[in-house]
Amino acid sequence: MKRAQELGVAFVDLDRITPPISALVAISAAQGSRYNVVPLKRKSTVIYVAVSQLRSSLDDLEREIGLKVVQVLAVPAEVEKALDQGKWWKRA
Repeated sequence: MKRAQELGVAFVDLDRITPPISALVAISAAQGSRYNVVPLKRKSTVIYVAVSQLRSSLDDLEREIGLKVVQVLAVPAEVEKALDQGKWWKRA
């Protein structure tokens, strides 16, 4: 969380949220694993994703899904757990 503040980006606790279906259908489990992102929420043409490490660009993912991607930092172990268990996509 301190690192997120230092970088001026939001931080999310993945154990405390349940993403809406609109976020889950925008990014598939395969895409989540490929790009190491966990979908959080979607607002119109923007999707917020949890990442363990900020990237300079997620252009390829943006092209694939047709949405602007905004990165939010999360604890690396929580991102890995969400991707490994696929728990995010089981509801979609």
